[in-house]
Amino acid sequence: MASSVHFLGVGDATCADGAHTAILYEGSQRILVDCGPTVPQRCFRVLGDPDALDAIWITHQHADHCFGLPSLLLRMRLAGRKKPLEVLGGPGSSLWLRAGLELGYPGSFEPRKCYPITFSEVEPGLVIERPGVRLSTAQTQHRVRCHCLRIDDGPRSVCMSGDGKPTQASMRLYQGADLVVHECEWASRVTEDHSNLLELGPLFDAVSVGRVALVHCNDAERADIAERLAREASGRAWLPQPGETWI
Repeated sequence: MASSVHFLGVGDATCADGAHTAILYEGSQRILVDCGPTVPQRCFRVLGDPDALDAIWITHQHADHCFGLPSLLLRMRLAGRKKPLEVLGGPGSSLWLRAGLELGYPGSFEPRKCYPITFSEVEPGLVIERPGVRLSTAQTQHRVRCHCLRIDDGPRSVCMSGDGKPTQASMRLYQGADLVVHECEWASRVTEDHSNLLELGPLFDAVSVGRVALVHCNDAERADIAERLAREASGRAWLPQPGETWI
């Protein structure tokens, strides 16, 4: 099966159009990466079938990346899903993911009511195998622990940063990827835990990286980011639109 990436949303936590950053990877597995409050409806619009999704990766604990998870999982249950679902993240993620589901819809995901849901924590530096794909992770520089994801699916590789500045570990993870989807909150503003365009220069210059999609841009900075990108990234990076598909 040819792989593709659907950009379900590309905005940050306060984006005006309400499309929080999330991608749906479709290949040997269908994997949703992040699930903010706006994501469930957009995900169902693309997939339709409640059994279509194989796994969900949550990069970190912030609301615009995980607060849609209870709604998505409940909708799949009510739509008749029977297939087991795996929810993955970095070390420590299963505790707050379980708590979020129970807080959102108490008792709705008990085994007697719901399809099987398993929670898996992936240690940075390790590779886990799932049917047809290999998943690996590294930590980015962010206010809360954030773990980017690499999906290797046959000859193709796709990476998703989640939030945060690149680290040596995340840059190593991205090497050789066909597509890196990376947060770029600012054009030039420097903060402790979000990237600006200048800080992502090494990613654009990496000859082993195919293309770079910049997401999670601040609304007020998006036009400036686009203008600078056109001048400085030599066509290797772009700003995807919500609903766009990369093939």
